[in-house]
Amino acid sequence: MSDTKRELIKASFQPIAKALQEQEITMYRLSKLATVNYSTLLSWSNGDYKPKVDKIQSVCSALGLNYKDFI
Repeated sequence: MSDTKRELIKASFQPIAKALQEQEITMYRLSKLATVNYSTLLSWSNGDYKPKVDKIQSVCSALGLNYKDFI
């Protein structure tokens, strides 16, 4: 994977990271709330994995975010 693509994926996680911080929720807790594997969230935050729409929807729903802002 190119560095540019990795940076774009990492950037797409920033609103999630911001919401986690604001809501004082850990990534582990989010994984349980959204029923998404912790390793998936970690890979997304590191830019190693771009999640499918269903996972983005689950994460956004758990945080009260609009998933359409991510696709």
